[in-house]
Amino acid sequence: MQEKQKMDFKTKKNYWRHISTGIFCLSVASVAAYLFSANDLSIQSFKLAERKRQADKIETANDELELRSMSLSAFDNLSKRVAGLNMVKVDKVEYLTGAAAVAVKR
Repeated sequence: MQEKQKMDFKTKKNYWRHISTGIFCLSVASVAAYLFSANDLSIQSFKLAERKRQADKIETANDELELRSMSLSAFDNLSKRVAGLNMVKVDKVEYLTGAAAVAVKR
């Protein structure tokens, strides 16, 4: 009978040893997963900050290009450039008007 109790004690001891080993491995895996996800999150935040800086640079460049486009297409600038083409100035512009919408059948 004592032998059976000793076996039961050894079996219970091994059982709890396996349980504690499993809990330890699970906690190590949980810590590793947490560190991996925290590291990944910090990398993504750095990438996001870099993309925001790039977007700001592109937006600034776009604004500068829009201003340049407006200045190049300004009436005074166009007038100066047209003067160099030696074109004839039009005095009066007449537009054709139609009476109503007309469809043509072919």
